[in-house]
Amino acid sequence: MVTERVTPRTAEATDHALEEALRERVTRLVALRGVTPARVRAAVSQVVAALPAARAASVAGERTLLATFAGTRPDLASALHVAGAAAGVGFLRAGRGSAGRHTVVAALVPVASRDKLAALAAAVGASVAVGEAPTA
Repeated sequence: MVTERVTPRTAEATDHALEEALRERVTRLVALRGVTPARVRAAVSQVVAALPAARAASVAGERTLLATFAGTRPDLASALHVAGAAAGVGFLRAGRGSAGRHTVVAALVPVASRDKLAALAAAVGASVAVGEAPTA
């Protein structure tokens, strides 16, 4: 097992990269819904705060993806976990944020789950953006 040493500097760089990636994806996901940049920033900040272990996403060297879901249901995180369990998608880490009636969930998932994420989002009425998980 390979163990990386996480210093405060690398942790901060990882969190910053994660926050930037999320902000870009959420902005793209809600672009036509009239969500202000301030609300996007607020929701993304909540998500990043809920992912304190984001810098340790590569559990035992497993490659991960960052899936960002956006919807207008307050129980989006719960719905994703239930639908994910039924579809065989395990969330390694997940964080949730909301601004007004918009909810954002960022989840780190195994690369092997990539093909299931669009159907998972559709099942709970959310939009999804998927990409590589930022690393420091």
